[in-house]
Amino acid sequence: MPLPDKLADFPRWLLGNGLPYLAIAGAAVALWIAWRLFQGRKKGRPRLTPNLRIDVPALGENGPPAGRPVLEFYNLPVRLAAVVLAPVGLERELPPDDQLGAYFDSIVPGLDEVVRRHKPLVRR
Repeated sequence: MPLPDKLADFPRWLLGNGLPYLAIAGAAVALWIAWRLFQGRKKGRPRLTPNLRIDVPALGENGPPAGRPVLEFYNLPVRLAAVVLAPVGLERELPPDDQLGAYFDSIVPGLDEVVRRHKPLVRR
């Protein structure tokens, strides 16, 4: 049977044999569309809009304060000018201000004293 004859017989075959397949495919598509419509948008937590701008020239070119403790980078005393704190994971919670000292000490022992002495810009 040549191809044009097969194409001419296709609608007849579709109505006779392929109609159940079309009905199943149409029902599946209709169910998927209905599920997507009724599901709606998931209401997640609102996005945080933190102030992430740090004006680096405004931090100044002052060196580290005299005395102890000393923060060193490659054996050179440096000043801690800015600290950026960001939540980890899905918790999205940062420690309160009164617990930041313990938080800094958990990163590097003695960092709390450096932060207290250097008074850096802290961004949450």
